[in-house]
Amino acid sequence: MPEKRMTRSIVLAACLAVCLLVAAGGVESEEWESLFNGKNLGGWRQRGGEAKYKAVDGVIVGTTVPNTPNSFLCTDRLFGDFILELEFNVDRGLNSGVQIRSESHRAYKDGRVHGYQVEIDPSERAYSGGIYDEARRGWLADLSDNEVARKAFKQGEWNLFRIEARGASIKTWLNGVPAAGIEDSWTPVGFIALQVHSTDSDKPLQVRWRDIRIQDLDRYSRALHFRDPHMGDWQVDGSDGSPVKIAQVIALGRGKYRVNLLGEFATPAAPIMVMNGRASSNGKAVTFRSGDWSGRIEGGRFTGTKEGEGAILLEMAKVTRLSPTLGAEPPPGAVVLFDGTDLDEWQKADGKLAGWEFVRGGEMTVVRGSGSIVTKRGFADLKLHMEFRAPLMPNARGQGRGNSGVYIQDRYEVQILDSYGLETRDNECGGVYQVAAPRVNMCAPPMQWQTYGITFHTPRFDSSGAKTSNARLTVVHNGITIHEDLDIPGPTGGSRNKKETSEPGIILLQDHGNRVQFRNIWAVDLAGE
Repeated sequence: MPEKRMTRSIVLAACLAVCLLVAAGGVESEEWESLFNGKNLGGWRQRGGEAKYKAVDGVIVGTTVPNTPNSFLCTDRLFGDFILELEFNVDRGLNSGVQIRSESHRAYKDGRVHGYQVEIDPSERAYSGGIYDEARRGWLADLSDNEVARKAFKQGEWNLFRIEARGASIKTWLNGVPAAGIEDSWTPVGFIALQVHSTDSDKPLQVRWRDIRIQDLDRYSRALHFRDPHMGDWQVDGSDGSPVKIAQVIALGRGKYRVNLLGEFATPAAPIMVMNGRASSNGKAVTFRSGDWSGRIEGGRFTGTKEGEGAILLEMAKVTRLSPTLGAEPPPGAVVLFDGTDLDEWQKADGKLAGWEFVRGGEMTVVRGSGSIVTKRGFADLKLHMEFRAPLMPNARGQGRGNSGVYIQDRYEVQILDSYGLETRDNECGGVYQVAAPRVNMCAPPMQWQTYGITFHTPRFDSSGAKTSNARLTVVHNGITIHEDLDIPGPTGGSRNKKETSEPGIILLQDHGNRVQFRNIWAVDLAGE
């Protein structure tokens, strides 16, 4: 019998009682999902150190790099209650582990990955399957009193973990042998990650993982598609002396949420605290927890608590912050590019499908695959006003979450994306792609109208055609200046037109496959200034 099948049969035999309970309706029965497609690292993101991760023949291979911190390959998705199975094979001398319900945010040790870790330990200690609290409290359940589990580890061979997390209960099995169990509720929701431990060895060491699969046992309302009552801005009622005044609640799909606790709106400072949470089975409440912080949304109120020294009690109400330039009227002499009556100022950029959806008296919407659209007339120096709205795509991540962009002169992109509550990067909302991140993340929650005010000046050239100054850009996002007279050295990544000029150029609105909407677009020609 192949080695892999033998390992599976051990677990099947050891878990017979669990299977009988499933058949009898005693525990949840869910479909298995693969977390690794066997081909690439899509759906995963590296954090921490600089160890090398790659996909090779259906296996994720982690290779050490000397003198770098612990490295973690983390899932984009968050998980609360689940059953996780995976196989691992580790070189002698390399400590490793599998993070579960783990987190990484600037508010805690500048983004250091922390949370529960199921240990991979090929040393003589043989604690593989023990539960460690990475970057927080240390060992929660070692295997010092579990000789049977210590002997279950097979050096130089594939080993099988089974990990069950249900509420406060976390249990582990190694090759079918019960290893460790705890009752602990410091972090009820988080990502899964594969660790390559730091080392000072110049000899590369490897740990390998395969057949990574999960049953997501969380229950949540499947009706939260178009609008989400929990997501968005919350604000403290009155003043209670707490440094926390604001909460940003971010929908992450499948009943998972994240909340940033802030001292004020529109700040570049790191959150005071970040917590992950999940919805109740009926979707009417969300519970958050991280360490000695906890929070809950229910009945239209957000309540929060910090226990211990410097205890804090919070109560917040939902608020909606609207851009002060929403509905701004075009000044005399402005060119109205879209006022909801027609699309006469626009044409297809690449002649693909029929075109974008258009609601008379309202907005135009990107239709996936229809292609980008461009203005029929060109502009040199200009001031542009536009309003846009990102769709609610809670299950999506990164560039798949409400993506579009506005390209000035078809060369210089200001990114449009649902990056509400995220850290500021050049490829997120308000970023000038591959040039500069916004000063502060001013992105509103998805399904809320937002504004850009963009002032642009073309690059300048002398009589010989040599460039004497770069293009310059100022961007006001929802009333706050996020770029001021930004120097742009050349066309940004993803632009179609790579040749710079001071001559008029078209404006492009991008089809990136998401249903982003636009309205109230007008431009003032600044060529006479």
